[in-house]
Amino acid sequence: MGRWELERAWDLLEEGDLLEALEHAERAYRRHPKDPEARFLYGYLRFTSDGAYEGLRLMELGAKAMGGEACAELWRIYGTEFPAHLLDLARFLERRGLPLPGDTAWAEAVLEEQGLPPEVAREVERWLYQEDIPSLEGFFRKRPSPYPGYLLVRLYLARGAFLRAQGLAGELGEAWGGDWRVELARLLARFPQEGPSLAEEVRPLLARRPKDPHLAEGLALLALGVGEGRVALELDRAFDPPLRARFPHLEEPLEAEEEGRPLVPLGLFLSPGRADVSPPPFAWEAFRSWLPRLGLGELTLWGRPFLRSGLLSPEDVRQEMREGVMRLRFLEEGRPPFVPLASLGELLGASPEEREAASAAASPGELAHFRKAFPDSLLLELYALLYRPFGDWPEGRVRRLLREELPWGVREALRLRLELGRDPL
Repeated sequence: MGRWELERAWDLLEEGDLLEALEHAERAYRRHPKDPEARFLYGYLRFTSDGAYEGLRLMELGAKAMGGEACAELWRIYGTEFPAHLLDLARFLERRGLPLPGDTAWAEAVLEEQGLPPEVAREVERWLYQEDIPSLEGFFRKRPSPYPGYLLVRLYLARGAFLRAQGLAGELGEAWGGDWRVELARLLARFPQEGPSLAEEVRPLLARRPKDPHLAEGLALLALGVGEGRVALELDRAFDPPLRARFPHLEEPLEAEEEGRPLVPLGLFLSPGRADVSPPPFAWEAFRSWLPRLGLGELTLWGRPFLRSGLLSPEDVRQEMREGVMRLRFLEEGRPPFVPLASLGELLGASPEEREAASAAASPGELAHFRKAFPDSLLLELYALLYRPFGDWPEGRVRRLLREELPWGVREALRLRLELGRDPL
């Protein structure tokens, strides 16, 4: 039965029905979890359908047992985004006396640029792909070096954790001042406050053409931010596939640059979804350039600080979006019958750093990681409860929380959940 499932999965893959193929491949793998072909095909479909690293791991286990075309396919995937994995596969094939499906020069150049020993570069690559901030920072604290530090700064900036990124970039500067990767991290971390005024300081870096795609992505962002879009386009075209295929947030700014309408990437200076951060002076003009391109959902994600401040008005957007913007503005301003919108962190009087940590955490593990810096934070404790199933709630602690000076809505939600024995929503 498992063999039939596997053959059916291959047929469906050839027909282009990936989801149905995945279902059959999973059934074949569950029946024969050590079968190399089942591992390879199920892993391949897992990875291509949802990008799961577990799929890549299974695919590698299967390919190493199968050899031949399976290793060639794995090599192709590793050659787009996983240089350390590629070199590891090359060493495996050489030990087996098998021919390499391609060249390793690019991967070797990337690892040399990273400055990481091969035995740890693969793990760093995995953590980066999974955006596993706790593991990456744990490694950095044990074995500090510029490249993992740079990666952490980029991850924090991508989450809108600008204050944390600035603090870490300062640490990097003290330890490795003069290293160009550290300088890139420091300038990226300063951009949310200083913006295009950094152009002169950025210029010495613009002559570099990194082999590592993550360093190139950071440099391309910085080039776009200071009006050097030509450099960003050169960096984009230096990779195959181009950088914009690997980093979708680069696509619109690069397209705009090709059209002669430069845009500052939004993630360089705005925290997505947050209105409780005052944007720097340059931000409004940079944001206005985006307005013809943004839909209402994107406007809600990026535009809340400008709605709250009154800078963004319905007249600034396309006709079909004006009513939606007016309603969003009424919410932010608290026009009757609404009350002004405020984040939980604002209502609790939490520090900017605490509010940023609560916003940036994307999993229970990350929230626990961020809480280490704020062990007494009421805000982060409440966020931690949101991640826990009700059966795991520490009832005694929740009842003590109810005696705190909590906002009325928060207190009632906690009380209802305890009394109902389930989430009231």
